[in-house]
Amino acid sequence: MTLISVAIEASLGERERYHQDPSSGEWRLYHVDDLPWPVNYGFVPGTLSADGEALDVVLLDAAGVPAAVTVEGRLIGVLLRGDGDHKLVAILPDDPVYGELQNVANLDAADRALLEEFFSQQAPVVGWGGPTVAERILGEARL
Repeated sequence: MTLISVAIEASLGERERYHQDPSSGEWRLYHVDDLPWPVNYGFVPGTLSADGEALDVVLLDAAGVPAAVTVEGRLIGVLLRGDGDHKLVAILPDDPVYGELQNVANLDAADRALLEEFFSQQAPVVGWGGPTVAERILGEARL
């Protein structure tokens, strides 16, 4: 069970996305989307992924986590994309809906379809990896 820090950029059900200034640490409104985010979305501080930014994380929970905060999530897998901009998938350990999940393979089919549809808008989704694959990607991205 790998626990990771997740800095939340966009909160479940909200349209605003924030970015953290790397030099000052301040959070600033980055973009207001047309539609609300279907998940909490953020990054793992202290990482660098193939796209030159911090490693992205989808954080699943039932209620939503406020943007511009850092929380602890449990890594359960990764959504693999054709452009190499993979999305780690984590859950809040004490969440009443997702808290017992250990692997993205056990994620509800509707949740998997939602993630695939949402994150394939800019690059094709090429598959899923379990916690071991996610931990390898995380390890390679640590600074």
